[in-house]
Amino acid sequence: MAAQSAVLSTERRLGEKSVNIKLSALIDGYEKPVVIENVFYELDPSWFPLNHIVQPFSMILNNQFQKVRVNQIELKIKVLDTRKTAYIEAIKVDKKQVKPGDTLQVDVRIKPFTGESFYQTVLMQIPEDTLPGSTLNVTACDATYGQALNMGRSAGKFLPTNFEQLLHYVENMERNNNLMVRVLLPKKGVTYKGEGFPSLPTSMLSIMSISNQSGIGPLFDEVISRVPTAYVLNGNQSIPVSVK
Repeated sequence: MAAQSAVLSTERRLGEKSVNIKLSALIDGYEKPVVIENVFYELDPSWFPLNHIVQPFSMILNNQFQKVRVNQIELKIKVLDTRKTAYIEAIKVDKKQVKPGDTLQVDVRIKPFTGESFYQTVLMQIPEDTLPGSTLNVTACDATYGQALNMGRSAGKFLPTNFEQLLHYVENMERNNNLMVRVLLPKKGVTYKGEGFPSLPTSMLSIMSISNQSGIGPLFDEVISRVPTAYVLNGNQSIPVSVK
């Protein structure tokens, strides 16, 4: 790829670097372009993170749902000869017990590579239908851990079953500079083939919950906040909060 060759020639002159990549593609039949964007930090000059943008786009081109014709592609790359990374050190909450409808203040301590630690405050709204007596899991994490949680917490929810779901999945992959704060809420229901079913009759819920086929799993709801930062983040911290 011409873009990769051009940037590789640049990165040979750089050591550690921060890279911002944005790919926009106009697909035939769609008014709005597909946009894939992320920021990376890389110490080894022999490898370039452009592949992490190209691979998701290849999922669209080689999808199993329909043929794709791309009318236009725009690729923007910004390379900085500096290290902009930070580690998620700790989190604290303003209360260990919440009521449905409460606002929970989460303070995340972040430590830049060279610099003093600071707190990022995130306010999380607890849903009105949260069950009293349940325990919520509050997590602050980076993109890699967040993506793993996405795949592990709801079977099939992040496995596209049509082209529109695939586009949404690719465009909403977690960005490395986003601080994610997540409140996990256990719910009554199941996921099946990427869709959530929270209002099934008890008899149907019992049958599906013991199913021996793939694509079925427990249903969770989550309140998720994403806060853009100036750093490529690493790390995760969690704390339980009870509902009274």
